Amino acid sequence: MSIVPMPACDAVSGVLIVSANGELRRELISRVKSERWRLTEAVSGAHALGQLESEDFQLLLLDPVLPDLNSDEFQKLVRAQFPHLQILPLDRQTGLPVGRQEAKRVPPLRPP
Repeated sequence: MSIVPMPACDAVSGVLIVSANGELRRELISRVKSERWRLTEAVSGAHALGQLESEDFQLLLLDPVLPDLNSDEFQKLVRAQFPHLQILPLDRQTGLPVGRQEAKRVPPLRPP
């Protein structure tokens, strides 16, 4: 899995990984680990909201299965409170951002 780097800036960008699945969180951390990103984990929607209120993040990697909140409702709440935050929902089986698998199978459209 490759993550598109955030635009260059002086500060380290915060990435919040939200998943109750410890194995998935560890896998994402191993793939995304970089000096450019400060990685933080949250094990639930409530835990993630607490992290978002206390720290600055630019990206949220979201497991669609949360133990305490509906993922769609969680995303609406986060977007309302933190409009600058980019949210990437993850495919539960692959750990890739949703849509990445389909992009590999569909050839790019060419102009006529």
